[in-house]
Amino acid sequence: MLVATASADVAKGIYRGSSQTTVKFLDPVTLAVKFTQRYSRKLTVTIGKPLKYGNATEANPFDLAVAPTTAAGLTAGDFVTASARIAAVQGQNTLLQYWVLQNTQSGFTGTFTNSHELEGLQRDRLVTPFSTPTGALKSYRFYDGRFGAVFQVAASGLVTGADMNLEITGYAHVGKPTDTGNNAIISFRTLITAKKR
Repeated sequence: MLVATASADVAKGIYRGSSQTTVKFLDPVTLAVKFTQRYSRKLTVTIGKPLKYGNATEANPFDLAVAPTTAAGLTAGDFVTASARIAAVQGQNTLLQYWVLQNTQSGFTGTFTNSHELEGLQRDRLVTPFSTPTGALKSYRFYDGRFGAVFQVAASGLVTGADMNLEITGYAHVGKPTDTGNNAIISFRTLITAKKR
């Protein structure tokens, strides 16, 4: 007899912990790896009810936000992302969704589908040095689903009791995504281990 297992809701709340991010600095034309570096940071993951504004509701089972636990200007390894935000578009507050998320039996998965670059509201980023491990710190913006599966930023979360393990992988850039050759591009893998507070 087969028994179907339903997806479980991720426990809402604030999860605090640390991240380990491996960054590969890439040649912007060939995508060959030039340098690899690792960064650590204290991060907070917030899981809440789907964001609402006016008559619009985030089309995810929950709202997800990841940010540094303490703000200290640009710091290597800073990571900022949110599944949805309320932002001003042409002078009017609007609900914008960035990620598509779904619950799984033991956590959740997601894909970064819309950076909202066209509205000038591209906020999701990872801070690393520019082009080389010794460069000035820059905010690298995530590539979104428009650039295909190769560049897709994806998340996979495992939640056991009060413990969360979250992995976010993909590609990010400095400059306009279409400016091949005048861009700085990285691939990254961020592992976040956090506990519900």
